[in-house]
Amino acid sequence: MADRILVFDLMGTLLDVGKLEIPPGICLPDETLFKDVWRRKQLEYSWLSTIMESRSSFWEMTLKALDYVADALSLTISPTDRKRLMQSWLNVPVFPEVPVGLKRIKIRRAILTNADIAMAREMVNNASLHTFFDKLFSAEEVGKFKPAKEVYSIVAEHYGISMEQTILVSSNAWDVQGAIMAGMKAVYVNRSGIPQEKISGTIAQELSSIKELADNIGTWATG
Repeated sequence: MADRILVFDLMGTLLDVGKLEIPPGICLPDETLFKDVWRRKQLEYSWLSTIMESRSSFWEMTLKALDYVADALSLTISPTDRKRLMQSWLNVPVFPEVPVGLKRIKIRRAILTNADIAMAREMVNNASLHTFFDKLFSAEEVGKFKPAKEVYSIVAEHYGISMEQTILVSSNAWDVQGAIMAGMKAVYVNRSGIPQEKISGTIAQELSSIKELADNIGTWATG
C-alpha cells in the first residue's frame, strides 16, 4: 500500500483555542463570551474573505475580528492591549493528550492550517510540537482559507500522492466536511460531543482524542 499521510488541523485540534490566555491587566466583563465571539468572527472573516475573493492574511482576519468583538461588547481596547491580545494567539496551549498520542503514531504527519505560515510556525514551536511533524502547510500558499478545496490539495500536490492518501484529522466539523468534499479521507476528533455536519452526506471516522487516534490507527489508516 502506498504511504498515507495524517494531516492535522492546528487550531482547535492540536491547540486548545478555548484556553487562549487573556494577558494580565486586561479586564473583561465576560472573558468567555469575549473569546467565543473573537474565535467565531476569526473564522467567519476567513470564510468571507475566500467567498469574496479578497486576499487577506489570517493574522489580519484575527485583528479585524478583535475590533469587531470590541465594538460588539462596547469595549475600549488601547493600542498596547490590542497588540498584547493578538500576541496571545502565538501561545495557545496544546491539548494535554496530544504529545503522548503523537509519539505513538508512526504514520507520516503534517499540519495544514489556515494560520499564516509565520504565525503557525511560532504557535507550533511555542507549543513544542515541531518535532512531531514532517512539514507545516498553510492556506497562505493558495490565498484562500479552509474549507476551500484548493487548500486541502496542498498536501497531496506537495508529496505527489492522491487526495485519498491524505487523511485530515480535525476537531472542527466544518473542516472535516471540507476535506471530504475535496477528496481527502477524514477523522473527526470530537472532544465536545458536537454532531458532524451533513453537507457532504459522508460521515467521517469519529474519535474523542488524539490518544484514541493513536489507539486505533492500526485498524484502519493502513488498511
